Amino acid sequence: MIMCKFSIIFDNSILFDKNIVTVLVESYIKFNFKLIIWSKAQDGRRVHVIERDLSEPDRIVGELLQPGGYLKLIELGLEGRRIMNFEIDAQQVFGYALFKDGKRTRLSYPLENFHSDVSGRSFHNGRFIQRMREKAASLPKYAFSPF
Repeated sequence: MIMCKFSIIFDNSILFDKNIVTVLVESYIKFNFKLIIWSKAQDGRRVHVIERDLSEPDRIVGELLQPGGYLKLIELGLEGRRIMNFEIDAQQVFGYALFKDGKRTRLSYPLENFHSDVSGRSFHNGRFIQRMREKAASLPKYAFSPF
């Protein structure tokens, strides 16, 4: 998988070959690409990420992670509760409020069948990216380098 700026080239034969080295060149990677990279490295693929800058992004970017995304973090072994609650100052989100022409309504996530900790999360993107880099660096076949 190669990414330059926002152009991504996927070759399924490469993504499923455990012997291939995956190289990612980025100017900025969004949240879901970090999860893709993490899952490939966790599956035993050798992953080499080449980044423009390894420092925390110095800009305000918010993320809203839906409840399904939160469950995916836990499934990927990213200790979702700990990361979200303590390391990136995430706030729980239980639904949406809609306002129009003086009227309002509330739409709640259907969370009745889940553990009480499951909800959406709103958080600062840069902090999350830094935590993902730290977690990824702990994997044996994962490497970072600036370009």
